[in-house]
Amino acid sequence: MCTPVSVPKRPGGSGPSRSFSCLLVMQRKSLWGSYKSLHPRTRIWIGVGGMAFATFGMLISDYLENQFPATEREKSQAAALSPIIVVDHKDE
Repeated sequence: MCTPVSVPKRPGGSGPSRSFSCLLVMQRKSLWGSYKSLHPRTRIWIGVGGMAFATFGMLISDYLENQFPATEREKSQAAALSPIIVVDHKDE
């Protein structure tokens, strides 16, 4: 399947003098193609790791918000950035 391709030797004389063309093909894969070529169990573990990382981030942010509450100045700045608008529809 892979055919040997000659590659020039390094200046020190060490290293392989031959390479395989299939390695060159693997370098041209997109990120999605590389992900899809992983074993399904590996992809599952990557997904589980991402979910665990996100869950840990939400928990630690809640903990930090309780440990270091916002000052009045920060609360007023947040209120100015996202005002609450209430629309009341009256029946006539």
